[in-house]
Amino acid sequence: MNTKAKHSPGPWVVNDQQHHSLQIQPAGHPDIIARIVSPEVADSRYYDARIIVAAHELLAALEFAAHYLEHPDIMPASATLERARAAIARAKG
Repeated sequence: MNTKAKHSPGPWVVNDQQHHSLQIQPAGHPDIIARIVSPEVADSRYYDARIIVAAHELLAALEFAAHYLEHPDIMPASATLERARAAIARAKG
């Protein structure tokens, strides 16, 4: 399995811009990963942004869970579940 990430390194943050736009950027960097534009102020764009920003954590939790399933004798199920729940909570806000 190739474990080298090909996406922008995290963490990512949401910057609320004028003109109904949200930008997703790597923390501390001016690069823009994604821009969410809505013609009106809509709560859905904030939820969309949360999911995008949580992508790193969701991926890490899924990889951790997959590793647990492959090696249940060396990984505690409680740690796997805790990490998954934390990632889900971050994505949901």
